[in-house]
Amino acid sequence: MIRTELDWERDVHPSALSSDGSTATFEIEAQQPFLHFKPCLIKNGSLHWAVGTNNLLIMAGDDDRVVYPFFFSDARGRFSPLVEVIIDPEARGGPELPFYFRSNKTGLFRLFAQVKIEGKDFFPRFVLRVQPLQRLPNR
Repeated sequence: MIRTELDWERDVHPSALSSDGSTATFEIEAQQPFLHFKPCLIKNGSLHWAVGTNNLLIMAGDDDRVVYPFFFSDARGRFSPLVEVIIDPEARGGPELPFYFRSNKTGLFRLFAQVKIEGKDFFPRFVLRVQPLQRLPNR
């Protein structure tokens, strides 16, 4: 279920649920251009709000975004280990392009980027393999 800024105490149940139960579809009506919402989970009779900031729903047109809420993780992110610096920019086909990626799901992800290098637009594709989070030592 989700809750919205229209009434943070009212449960909004999905209008459709996928056959495997992994995807819920919600229909929301509001007389404003956007709406904040937050996924919620009821587990063992307790209400759990998704970790992180509220989500923004754009009311103009179809907003078919996919949201991957998480409920029992630390709200703080973590930094990925540094990648070896390539001295020769041509060794990997171009200059270094650092970026941050965070996912609560494991598996392969295909990302597309738009970058400008020396005044030219490039659209590189990246394939990332996300593995289960290894517990970090307590500091």
